[in-house]
Amino acid sequence: MNELVKKINVDGLDFQITKLPAMEAMRMEKKLMTVLAPVAMSFMNPDANGTKDMMESNIDFTKVAKVVSDVLSSLPDHEYEQIIISSLRGVVYLETGKAPEEITLPVFNRIFVGQLLSVYKVMFEVMKFNKFCFFELVGGIGSETKKTGT
Repeated sequence: MNELVKKINVDGLDFQITKLPAMEAMRMEKKLMTVLAPVAMSFMNPDANGTKDMMESNIDFTKVAKVVSDVLSSLPDHEYEQIIISSLRGVVYLETGKAPEEITLPVFNRIFVGQLLSVYKVMFEVMKFNKFCFFELVGGIGSETKKTGT
């Protein structure tokens, strides 16, 4: 493997992430910024000087899921689904003993049934691996996702 491909394990599910072409990553980041800004704000606490810094604790993905859900609830279903599926572009599901499968809607529905929180964890891993500017700008949330057990 090289720096363009990474294997991860999220909640017992194995995936391979391939870096997206730069412009495609930029378009995806643009779509996700409406979601990411409120998520980032939910993890910020004022410090002693009244400024905001990222918290030092583990990311609570239940909280992330709630914030993301609240932000996306105003979107029509087809737009919401498009954002989720497009954010998983370049992700391949690696099921033991089976051929790797690109994440399409049918594959998504099969592997994430009963594991909805895992979807957000994989999405964060994709954003980190593609070095979305968001992770650089908020400095910390990207490094915190290492603690999710991936």
